[in-house]
Amino acid sequence: TEFKNAPVLDTLALVHFLRGDVDKAIELQEQAVVLADSKYVDELKQRLDQFRAAKKPPQADHRGERQKQ
Repeated sequence: TEFKNAPVLDTLALVHFLRGDVDKAIELQEQAVVLADSKYVDELKQRLDQFRAAKKPPQADHRGERQKQ
């Protein structure tokens, strides 16, 4: 993307995430973190962590079966 504005990238990343395109959301949110003012970096990193957590496959339970999310 040509965007160089962290808040715009953050919003766009959230839209992609809500539409199910987690990979694109992560890509855009990573760019937002790089471009953000220092006072917003923690908030943007927190959302990035949420996006990454949503991408992880379900964990196996103690019986080796996958848990439903």
